[in-house]
Amino acid sequence: PQLFEGLAALPGLKPFRGAANFLLVQSEPSSLWVQETLLKHHQILIRDCLSFPELGDRYFRVAVRTEAENQRLLKGLSEIISN
Repeated sequence: PQLFEGLAALPGLKPFRGAANFLLVQSEPSSLWVQETLLKHHQILIRDCLSFPELGDRYFRVAVRTEAENQRLLKGLSEIISN
């Protein structure tokens, strides 16, 4: 719930609850931009969903990890989305 709520609080992101250990997130910015920027500036890799053509380039997937890793992801996303 902590990761879901953190993602939901970020502007332009809409997470979907999942039954597995990952969350699908709809993004206003292109998922490729989010993926490349997050990797470049924070060394965090997220999975784009381009292999699912029906989703397009506005969705990405993140794994639910430890509390510290989830906080690092949320901080990185917050920094790149706020700029």
